[in-house]
Amino acid sequence: SINAEYMGIICWIATRKHIKASNLFHENPITADTLWFYSDKDIIAPSEVCDRVLQKWKVRGVNVTQINFKDSKHVLHQRKYPNEYQEAIENFITKVLGEGQTKSGSGR
Repeated sequence: SINAEYMGIICWIATRKHIKASNLFHENPITADTLWFYSDKDIIAPSEVCDRVLQKWKVRGVNVTQINFKDSKHVLHQRKYPNEYQEAIENFITKVLGEGQTKSGSGR
């Protein structure tokens, strides 16, 4: 049927775009410091995949701060661990701003 053919074409296109985007993400050319929140209970972004991506980035020299909340579901880390989440963000920003001051020399 036309509907089945259409869905086959759309699926093929979407799959190709997903693979291309995923490869670009794994080999991200941006090397800015990064903060990652993830969890072993996340079925959308499995922790094994996150760990694999982060390891690739570290090998390329990216300064990675990673927080595995172990038991919170996808994008619910802040809701389940509000204090730890906020503290991690504040620590990361302080660290990045401090490194920026050191790199610039004058601190301004």
